[in-house]
Amino acid sequence: MLILNQVIQIGLRDGHLFPNLCCVALCVLGDVAAACKEKISPFTDDFISLLLKNLSEPNIKFELKPRVVETIGDIANAIRSEFVRYVRVPYLMKPLILAGSSNPSEKPNQDMMNQINELRQAVLECIIHILDALQSYNKEIVNYYSDILNMLYFMNKLYPSERVVHHSLCIIEDMITICPNSALSRMKNAEDFIQQLLKVDRNDEIRQTSLRIKKKIKKLM
Repeated sequence: MLILNQVIQIGLRDGHLFPNLCCVALCVLGDVAAACKEKISPFTDDFISLLLKNLSEPNIKFELKPRVVETIGDIANAIRSEFVRYVRVPYLMKPLILAGSSNPSEKPNQDMMNQINELRQAVLECIIHILDALQSYNKEIVNYYSDILNMLYFMNKLYPSERVVHHSLCIIEDMITICPNSALSRMKNAEDFIQQLLKVDRNDEIRQTSLRIKKKIKKLM
């Protein structure tokens, strides 16, 4: 594992200069995380550091950013509760939420929106993995509830895809499940947006998730 760790780190360094090598390293790291699970924990500090460096690099190919975010989610899935060390400080969640909140310039074309929605979807899936991995660490997760809701607002403000809408609802449902009172308290400050999102009727999956959320809110109220 030590040699593989060094090889992956080489691939992740300077992703903006060597995008093909970085893409391969991301694929390998995702596979290693899925196969080795918690055994990769001793090496994840370096991995997370390099992944966040690539995510914040302004010159990196935009197509790589969803891959970077997906790999962070793979690590969360692999090490489960140990991932809390990256959530206890804004080290990881702040740049992740910032990436998800980004919107295109005015009058974006279809290709640009496809890319933006791919990044949005990757961020949402990553946060879903993090919430799932850290359900027993309510206090740490609740600290980001307001920021997450704010991110969801910006994501769904301009041409969200069906997957983005559905994953946004899934995160709201997870927030309610993990810590109901805190979720409802934060949601009151975004009541108009939440109500609007719950009215979106684009496919059966979205409708069913919205219905579950409405039932949970009604029960809690």
